[in-house]
Parts: sequence; structure tokens; C-alpha cells
Amino acid sequence: MNIFLRYAAETTNLPNHFRTIAYDARILYILSGRGELDYGGERAPLEPCGLCYYPPGVPYYPRSVSAEPMRFVTLNFDFTREYAAVTDTQLPVPESACDSARLMRTHERCGEALFHAPFVTDAPALHDVMRQIAREFQSYGAHGRERAAALLQYALYRLCDQAEDARGGLYRRTLDYLEAHYAEPLDNRAIARALSYHPNYLNAAFKRESGATLHRFLRSLRLQKAARLLRESDMTVAEIARAVGFENADHFSAAFSRQYGLSPTMCRRRGALI
Repeated sequence: MNIFLRYAAETTNLPNHFRTIAYDARILYILSGRGELDYGGERAPLEPCGLCYYPPGVPYYPRSVSAEPMRFVTLNFDFTREYAAVTDTQLPVPESACDSARLMRTHERCGEALFHAPFVTDAPALHDVMRQIAREFQSYGAHGRERAAALLQYALYRLCDQAEDARGGLYRRTLDYLEAHYAEPLDNRAIARALSYHPNYLNAAFKRESGATLHRFLRSLRLQKAARLLRESDMTVAEIARAVGFENADHFSAAFSRQYGLSPTMCRRRGALI
């Protein structure tokens, strides 16, 4: 994702009294009050800390249903910067008046299936982030808008994590990727790109679960695979080094000795079970 934030504000204004369609992606984050959202043929209650997402082309109609009008943060954005030249707010239109040729379908290319369809979810952890996005966008000019876009990108990744947790977690997804690709020339940036996350964010999330950084865990995994090859194959040390993703045998041997307290050659000679 490379977010382009077109509009952000904290508001109570719900001007439409019918289903509308937006040409870019939208988020409503409820700060207070209660309401209801009709979106894509579904209905969902809206309560404080509720987040509503709908991609372009999805009919929606939010409304307050209590004596206290909803106060919310509203965001208009693209997942990529291919429409960054379109800077006007892109007001939604009645469902019957939508011009499908104008839909900015960047959600289809964002790399996260979560954002291909509308959803409503509880997101209390994003309360302060959403308010800060609106403040930065409204108050601090071009630099503030870029900071707001970065905060939104962070929030979207948090939503991905929340969804992943329900399906086994980002941690498991990362483990599976490393197990499948440890022999390839990987660094944090390459791993994060493959999983559609920022490298710093992914590294921090992985360390919270495993206690090790991505780099340290990957090195340990490679050395475990190497130890098995030393026991079970006739490959040379240099061949094993390349097979598990090390650039050269010297680097591999030094890392192996640090982790296991003996060289790869000694490990093979002794038949050590490590």
C-alpha cells in the first residue's frame, strides 16, 4: 500500500438521506453517539469505536438513530497514488447516478484481500489514531497531509492484523513464509513486502510474539536446516551454506559456531544431535 489521503475530518454531518456511492475508498470511525449503516445490502449497528470501511462502488447510507448525533472521523483515500492528481474531495453521488468509469479501484491492487469488500468492525485501539489523522490533515498543510496518510497506512495494517488474528495471526503467517522461503536471499524488507507490511512494523510484531527479530529468527532457522543437512546428507559445507541461504561458507561457519559451539565440520564428524 502507498496511501493517498484525499480528505479527513472529524464531523457530525450526515448530509445524505439515501444510499450513495463513493468514487474512492471510505472509512467512517465512530467517536460517539449511535447509528446504523446500510452498506452493500447489509445492515450493521454503529457504536463508539466502530469502524466502517467500504470500497468505491459500494452503496452505503449511515444514519444516527439516537438522540445524540454520531460524531465520527470520515476519511476518503486511495490505496495507491495512481490518482494523486485528483485532489478534490470526490463527493459521493446517489446510487442511481454513479458513473462506473470514474471508480478509483485501487483497493483491488493493494495486496490485502481484507479491503476488497466492505466491513464493519470494532477498533478501539485506533480511536486516538483516527482523531490524529483528521487533525494532521486539517491543520498542518502539505506535510500534515503526508503524516496523516502515513498514520492511515499504519491503521490499515492494524486492521489487517486484527483480521489475521481471527484466521491464525500475522505471526503464524510470517512463520509459514520463512519456513517456505528461508533458502532465498531475504532481508526484512523483502519479507515485509511479500506479506504486504511495513518492515519496521512486521519486525516489531514478530518480535512481540517470538522474542526474536526477523533477522535473528531467520538465521537460527537456516542454521537448524543446515544442522540437519550435515547429519543426513553428503553435501559439502559450502553446498549446505548455499542451500540454506548463506552467501558464503565462511559466514555460515562463523554463524554456526556461534549458535552451536562447534564448527559445521566438527558437527558432522561427531554426528552431533543439535
